[in-house]
Amino acid sequence: MVAIVTIIFFFDSDKVLVIYKGGSITKSEFFDETDQQAFSKLDYTDQIEKMQKWIIKTILFKQATDYLIFQDSNLRYELEKIRNDEKLARVFNFLSEDFFINDSLLHNTIEAAKKQYTIQDIVVTHTLSYSQNQLRTRSDAEIRAETILSRLNSNKITFDEAVSIYTEQPSMKINNGEIGPISFGTFPLSLDSVIWNSKQGQILGPVDSKFGFHIIKVLSITTNDPNTNPRLKKKTIKQDIERGKYGLRDAHANNYAEEWLTNNNVEFYYDNIGELWKLAKAEDLFIIPDGIPLFDISTLNYIKPLARLSEKDLAFDWFLEKAYQHGKFQDAYFVKGYYLFRFIKDLIIRDIAAKWFDNLAVFDHKATSVIIENKQKSFLLKKHIEEELKKDSKLTDRIIINRFLINYNVQINY
Repeated sequence: MVAIVTIIFFFDSDKVLVIYKGGSITKSEFFDETDQQAFSKLDYTDQIEKMQKWIIKTILFKQATDYLIFQDSNLRYELEKIRNDEKLARVFNFLSEDFFINDSLLHNTIEAAKKQYTIQDIVVTHTLSYSQNQLRTRSDAEIRAETILSRLNSNKITFDEAVSIYTEQPSMKINNGEIGPISFGTFPLSLDSVIWNSKQGQILGPVDSKFGFHIIKVLSITTNDPNTNPRLKKKTIKQDIERGKYGLRDAHANNYAEEWLTNNNVEFYYDNIGELWKLAKAEDLFIIPDGIPLFDISTLNYIKPLARLSEKDLAFDWFLEKAYQHGKFQDAYFVKGYYLFRFIKDLIIRDIAAKWFDNLAVFDHKATSVIIENKQKSFLLKKHIEEELKKDSKLTDRIIINRFLINYNVQINY
């Protein structure tokens, strides 16, 4: 099949390049997105083919942004996802490049890496912690941890007795809650930082981590000699930090995220999130081994707010809609309440980060907009071809393109 397309030869960037059923496109629009020098080196056939694909992408894009997008929420979400993911890629790249290993950071890490701690650890778990207690809310877990600490500080019980009474994991109870010697970087940095700033015999807590609320006693501290351990050399430590060991690079990005949450007055309704998780578990929605699908949780019609952002309460519907606008969040499965909470927190952070990108002058917004639009256009062309192939699998890309040009009565003035 050969496309019957009128092609008129002349060159003027202010002139209309394409006339089609429903609108027109100027030459300047084409060359704003095309390397004119590279284009001029193509032979005539390749020029026309490149131009035709660009024309179809542009017509599809104009339709989508003008009116069709408001009638097709799935299409709107896909285009918004491309926009958000491109912005977030630039934000994450900025955060990575912004991380700098200065002398103070390197010195403190070397000193921390020299030490090993042996501790006793009591962890109070809850519905949203990685180690779960299905019946205990997060607020109840925090109260329980505070009670343990109060009893210890008032000498009503010894730490050994507290381990026997309160430790939930059988293996930890057998070991009397003892862990170690542990090296810096073994635990999440938020937990390591507390331990590595403590003294022998000190009782710490409650310390909140992904595992729950910790009450910790420091049993002993040993110091390794860097002259006998090559892993403690300055050069090696620096390389380890750069590779992500010790969690310092991640902590740098997390500090930005926590600042965004604070500046936007974000509050998480932990008990409501835990209640939603309990409802999902009670409805037997778990698919072995993947967990509970996001869409199945939406069928529970849970209407209580899960978080608050900039003085606005956010119910599950808000997160469901945002999930379709970021990465692969719409494909999420949850095996634990912890992952449901992380899903909620991560989506809020991504939503804030996208707005942060818009307001920060350090980013090249114009160049990013061009890249986003080109990716959206390519997506629309791919989607159009896929839809046509569903109707007739024998079609080729070339035939589909030609049909589109004919159906839209495309006239190329080139």
